[in-house]
Amino acid sequence: MPQNNPFETYAGSNIVGGLATYAGGVQDPGAYNAARVRTPISLLGQRVPVWLKNTMQLPSSLINQSKYGASGAQGAGGSSMKLGTIVVIGALLAGLLAFGQSDNTLHVKEFPGATVGAKVAAAQAACPSNGAPCIIVIDASLASFTSGTLPAKCALCSWVDYRQGSPINPAGVIHVGTMGGDIATQVNAALAGCAGGCYIHVDPGAYSTAGTILVPLQSLGKITLEFDKAAIVTYTGSGYFIDTQETGAVGSSSGVTIKGGYIYGTSAAAGLIRLLPQNDYEVSGMHLLDASSGDGILCNGCEASVFGPLNFIQGNNYGMRLNAVGCRTTAPYDCSAAYNGAGFSLYAATALRINRNIIAANVTDGIYDQKSETPPTASLNVTVRDNDLEQNDLRIDLSYGPTIDKNYFEGGAHFIVLGTASTMVFGASVTNNHFTAPNTSGFTIENVYAQNTNAQGNVEFAGANTCFFNIGWQESAFVVGNVVTSTNQLCSNGTPTTNPHAGMIYTEGATNILHVPAMDLDPSAGVAGLTLNGLAIMGSQITGSIGTGPYIPTAQSLTSKIAAFDSGGTLNNGGTGTAGQATCWKTSGSIGYCSTVVSSTGGCTCN
Repeated sequence: MPQNNPFETYAGSNIVGGLATYAGGVQDPGAYNAARVRTPISLLGQRVPVWLKNTMQLPSSLINQSKYGASGAQGAGGSSMKLGTIVVIGALLAGLLAFGQSDNTLHVKEFPGATVGAKVAAAQAACPSNGAPCIIVIDASLASFTSGTLPAKCALCSWVDYRQGSPINPAGVIHVGTMGGDIATQVNAALAGCAGGCYIHVDPGAYSTAGTILVPLQSLGKITLEFDKAAIVTYTGSGYFIDTQETGAVGSSSGVTIKGGYIYGTSAAAGLIRLLPQNDYEVSGMHLLDASSGDGILCNGCEASVFGPLNFIQGNNYGMRLNAVGCRTTAPYDCSAAYNGAGFSLYAATALRINRNIIAANVTDGIYDQKSETPPTASLNVTVRDNDLEQNDLRIDLSYGPTIDKNYFEGGAHFIVLGTASTMVFGASVTNNHFTAPNTSGFTIENVYAQNTNAQGNVEFAGANTCFFNIGWQESAFVVGNVVTSTNQLCSNGTPTTNPHAGMIYTEGATNILHVPAMDLDPSAGVAGLTLNGLAIMGSQITGSIGTGPYIPTAQSLTSKIAAFDSGGTLNNGGTGTAGQATCWKTSGSIGYCSTVVSSTGGCTCN
């Protein structure tokens, strides 16, 4: 051991209880030679050297000699005795008990109170007023003690609860639930002390509450609210079980993570989780169930956030709903879909990732990207990927650049619906999805009002809808390379068609014939002719369009001397030929006619 300071000792964390017990003469202190903690011990107001190995040296004045007497084995005035022969007097016992509380770490079991909650309150009251953090340890021995009600956590306090075993995060986790009382009230009390961020764990148990957990959106520190996988909450209130509150300028949050547990709603609930405009939400591993008139998750203008993996969302009116919202730019910073104009800022759902969830049997829609503001505000760059949607659809009212990729759809009224009669979806990418048809609408992808939809690599299986791709109003769609089992590849407003709207590029059914209708070759739009393998097929001064006729501009519309088809499809070189004469190539490279008899080698005088 270090010898440079005779007033320091190395003592195991259990040495206090060990020596105190031995003072009653019932323990073998030889067991207390284990892990050591550097701690000075004070006896009778003086610091004395105490070596906790196989022997313990103490001043003779502190040794009860009654065990040996004046002629004992160690002698009446012996200065060193085996631990097995020491009986420490009351003053020594008091000093050693004082050693039990180390610095700013307080053990709840050592404070008065009829319940754990009362003991925690007493421990907090004893925290030193030195400005340092105070660690409140709820000892494992209190697991069978009456829980009582947890007090509000003091500003510098951290609670470490060992009653359920080792805490998930011993350095700062706050355990709630086992203290008794309403679960929403307990979580809100813990959140009240989260000025610098915190980690709250709801312990295993079955809870029922009409209260709302209100998560403050703050700039100092991330908040994590974790429900144990064996925590089951039934929410009987009429609002949202977990709601958020702007506490300052919108967008300043350091992030909120909500995960785990089983949350059940009722038909009275507005929903289970509502998230107001902020960045960096994470919602994962949750069971969100049975808010049959409300939302599993409502994302009010949240941005740059992730939903998933492994959420199970079922039995709600909407499994997940996204919309825009307006918020005041000054206190109280509250938000509403009705807020717009001066004094408010508008926030759209932006850069969201909805990944690897099971969304099933919700009443109206599985995922609904809703237009809600007046005027309507589009969501931006929302990605829905690798989800299982059963008996549920994905509906998008108004959006720019949504990605719908590698999802599984089965059953229900619809699969994918893009746009409404008055709002458009721009540039949707619908790729590599699997559809187990049919559904009750009869359509796999419904383009109610959409532009530049890209549908590639999708697969239908096990049944047939009326149409794979139903067009309400559409521009410039690209529907190529899909495996289709529906009766018709394309419909226009529910009617099968092989003549889609202008601008569509598509493959025709199982034949995979590529259709490229309606190409505008107007040079004023920047098109400089048409070439094939470097050869000019049409000149750079062509006007007109290529359509389903096919219709190719007449020779009169050409300003360069090049052959073309007229409106009836006849080859015309712009001049007057002789009936019955063969055509030939002129030296200029244009097509003419033979003015002489064609030789056996194909030659003639070409005019």
